[in-house]
Amino acid sequence: MVSVNAEQAAHLETYAQLTRVLETRDRLRDAAAERDKLVWMLFAMVGNLQAKVEVLTEERDRLAVTASEGAAQAEGKLRQAVDNQARMQERLDRALANQREAEELSARLQGCIDEMTEELGRRRTGTGGLPGLNPTEPSRTSVEPEQEDIDDVLLRIDSLIEADTGTLDDITDEITQYPQDRRAVRDKPVTSTDTPDNTWAHQIAQAEAAAAAGDHASARDLYATLVSEVTRVLGPDHPDTLTFRHYHADQTAYAGDHAGARDLYAPLITDRARVLGPDHPDTLTTRHNHASQTGDAGDHAAARDLYVPLITDSTRINGFDHRHTLEARWWHAHSTEITGAHAAARDLYASLVTDLSRVLGPDHPDTLTTRHDHASQTGDAGDHAAARDLYASLITDRTRVLGPDHPDTLTTRHNHASQTGDAGDHAAARDLYASLITDRTRVLGPDHPDTLCARRNHAYETGIKGDSAAARDLYAFLITDQTRVNGCDHPRVLDVRYGHASATGEAGDHAAARDLYASLITDQTSILGPDHPDTLTTRHNHAAETSYAGNHASARDLYARLITDRIRVLGPDHPDTLTTRHNHADRTGAAGNRTLARDLFAGVLSDRVRVNGPDHPHTLAAQDLYRSWRRRALLG
Repeated sequence: MVSVNAEQAAHLETYAQLTRVLETRDRLRDAAAERDKLVWMLFAMVGNLQAKVEVLTEERDRLAVTASEGAAQAEGKLRQAVDNQARMQERLDRALANQREAEELSARLQGCIDEMTEELGRRRTGTGGLPGLNPTEPSRTSVEPEQEDIDDVLLRIDSLIEADTGTLDDITDEITQYPQDRRAVRDKPVTSTDTPDNTWAHQIAQAEAAAAAGDHASARDLYATLVSEVTRVLGPDHPDTLTFRHYHADQTAYAGDHAGARDLYAPLITDRARVLGPDHPDTLTTRHNHASQTGDAGDHAAARDLYVPLITDSTRINGFDHRHTLEARWWHAHSTEITGAHAAARDLYASLVTDLSRVLGPDHPDTLTTRHDHASQTGDAGDHAAARDLYASLITDRTRVLGPDHPDTLTTRHNHASQTGDAGDHAAARDLYASLITDRTRVLGPDHPDTLCARRNHAYETGIKGDSAAARDLYAFLITDQTRVNGCDHPRVLDVRYGHASATGEAGDHAAARDLYASLITDQTSILGPDHPDTLTTRHNHAAETSYAGNHASARDLYARLITDRIRVLGPDHPDTLTTRHNHADRTGAAGNRTLARDLFAGVLSDRVRVNGPDHPHTLAAQDLYRSWRRRALLG
């Protein structure tokens, strides 16, 4: 009887110990939930501080180059940011150390539980089992330190880490009292999902490292897994769940799947508006990114329309001069530009230039960039003289603020030359490009794409000014360099070869131009395809040079085949189709068939009247040639 009572007492003691161990495990899990949130927050804050250091470094370097009075102040801000980042990283390291200790304690606790369960199994008489003990629901408290002073944040973090360390010390002391604890000897490796390689913090670190390394596809997949896990544990409406969904969408976009990112942002807007409120900064940020990815997915009109209410809401919530409002206005103008509404985009940029100059200052990089965009859209809207003058003014300011050799300054000079030519002053444009070539060669190198582009435009303006022979020679040298740099099949090489053939014909060597176009057609057909607009244009010019070289019958046949393809590809009423029919009719007459030329021009004239109207210059030209070939047909 005594032995039975002793066995029962041992059984009850083991059961009581198991109950205490399970309660300890629940405490450890509760602490882990809070610790995980702290670690996530610290990872985010270290990342934000790193981004701030990068921005301040760029600002410090820019001000140092321009010898600005703000250079010393920028250096002080940078030192403070670097110190804050180091202090925050030290807290993160402490939190991660606690996390590793907790993982070891979890394994030790599980070992105790296994030992006690086996011991109870040996002693049980077969009646019933152990009651199920549910872990305590993890606390939902969260730390939102973004808006607090950094020193206050660090004090709060220190308090949290110290409390966590105290909890771990207490649990360690408790575990050590259990005889089932086998800290020194493990019968089998730990396979719990609590091991370091499987912690959320480790997955976050992996995702952030992949994103920093440019492996956005891997980061996307890691965040997708995190979203699933965090949703399961914390719930779909937890702020951290919503944050990781945002990160997942971000990395999906960076990985190049803009439609996928758009579709991830769209439901996140709904959920953030419901959980955080429609006016919460995170909700507005998600709306901004959704609009951006809608545009990147190809629907620029929809993106433009999404930015309109966002601007309204950002203005109401943040204010007219807030950087988020100004940023949304820039993207709205940009989306408007891409839809082809150049006059509207011009006006949006003009208004934004005024406000950026007032809020950020006339020399701020964003102000200068928006001035560049305004000039660009002014030119695209057709006012080349105004665009030329806007670029001229911008060159002065970019040279003063950024320096004469800065890439943005050189780009503005390039566009200034382009608009000068488009405004009709080809001699000035030619000379501007010549000067730009010298500077780009010195700054960027002779083989840089921008240098080669300036050389191409210089050759073009030289030809337009009337010096076709010089343009031909410039193109010839450029073909050699473009081929060496890009390869013979590169579109830029094909473009320069086209310019060379055109200048050769303009210089009077029509037979050589004909042969250059013939060779180019072969390569364009192979590289771009037979229906590509450039291939069709080259075929048109080849027919023209064949005629100028004296072979009107061959030109006639070349035009005839081109008519068939242009009707199929472009349609019968396309301007290029009508031009080819016009030239085919004229070359038919030049080849000796005056009656057929008259009849062909009758058809061209009828379609020109229908498509262009009776007073259009092309209609009048077709009318004159119809009358001419009708007279010749009557004369026999």
